[in-house]
Amino acid sequence: MYFKKEDMAGTHYTWNSDDKKHVFTGQPSRKPFDRFNGDQVLFLINFYGSMLKDFTLQDGRVLEQDILKQFQLTQ
Repeated sequence: MYFKKEDMAGTHYTWNSDDKKHVFTGQPSRKPFDRFNGDQVLFLINFYGSMLKDFTLQDGRVLEQDILKQFQLTQ
């Protein structure tokens, strides 16, 4: 399953205004991560979801919340 922008629960994200479908591709890198950038969060959710055999909408939402909580703790 591919997790989409419309599937995300958060409303605090900024989004790239380009019409590009996939702003981020490939493997995660060591570039700075912005938890408020919806494109970056969506990329991480789909990257990790691609490693699961039965990735569900609920799994994606749990990952979204985990990303938000984890980065709140480190800020």
